[in-house]
Amino acid sequence: MEDILDLKGKIPAFPESQTKKIEAHIRDIANRLIEHRLIFLCGAGLSSVSRAALFSELSSKLIREILGWEDNDSSKDKMIESLRNDFSGEALAGAYKRMKDPALLQDRLTKLFGHPDLKSNDGHKVLKHWASEKLINRIYTTNFDTLLESELGGQAFEVNNKNMTDMDESLAKGEIAIIHLHGSVKNGVARDVLLDEQETYSYDTPVSYLLRADLLKNRFVFLGFSMNDMDFRAIYFKTQELLSKHGPEKKNYVVIKFKDDEEEKWRIAEAIWETRQAILIPMDCVDFLEVLRNKVEDLINHDWVEQLCKHLDVGADTIESWVSDRIKVAPGLNKREALIAISEAEGYEFDINT
Repeated sequence: MEDILDLKGKIPAFPESQTKKIEAHIRDIANRLIEHRLIFLCGAGLSSVSRAALFSELSSKLIREILGWEDNDSSKDKMIESLRNDFSGEALAGAYKRMKDPALLQDRLTKLFGHPDLKSNDGHKVLKHWASEKLINRIYTTNFDTLLESELGGQAFEVNNKNMTDMDESLAKGEIAIIHLHGSVKNGVARDVLLDEQETYSYDTPVSYLLRADLLKNRFVFLGFSMNDMDFRAIYFKTQELLSKHGPEKKNYVVIKFKDDEEEKWRIAEAIWETRQAILIPMDCVDFLEVLRNKVEDLINHDWVEQLCKHLDVGADTIESWVSDRIKVAPGLNKREALIAISEAEGYEFDINT
């Protein structure tokens, strides 16, 4: 299965050697996903594709209100950008609560992140597909929006600090746990939202202990997640330290988009993530998920062909011929659906765990 992945136009125009490295990493991720040894954490880079608000927008709004500046006063934009660089969003939230009515902070949050017109994107659809295929049973997110829940519908179980004890029962019913590390905003209501420094400091919550356990046991793919959250970094580095002392070190993956003219930025970012025991993949989150989905399908199809060959005592060419015949009869059929039809006709059930 050393086929070349279709990465044209999906990765920056960096040296050719990087393309081969990225292909190898995607194959590794695909195998781990099939083996149920992978967890996704969704950051702003995934939600931004749906034009969801970013935390920086909330920070800008808070700065304007703290200083009494009008929303449409563009002359303050550069100063606001400078202040955002000087003070974290959590620090600004704390300052806002002290200088303004604390209840207003929740109002600003719900209006910005609970927009009813937000729609899930193709990346969310890929995650839903893997959930329906039982390849994943939980997804972490640092986003306030509930786009994942919208896409998964009744299949989603939103986990928070109050209902975490119900998670095992939910998973047993085939539901998918959506774990909001910073809380969520849904239908105009903010739930378990952690905003200012005093709320997030130490990150000592039931959900954070679930995160610790998963970081120790599994490999993560961080989708559009910068890890600028100092509390998350503290948890992450502690788990990495424990692994280095008591077991084999394991690397996670991070997917962040870079432009063609950002090679220097990418090189620095790659070194930073290397110190974090993570492999940087310079791709748009949705492009990455779609390429990964295709690779997962290829690997599963290849495995199923081998299973049918063994069960029916025929060669791979024969199976491929049968697949082609079925697709000719039903042009809307894909290879996987054709293999399923063949297996059903032969009374064989695929072993998805091989």
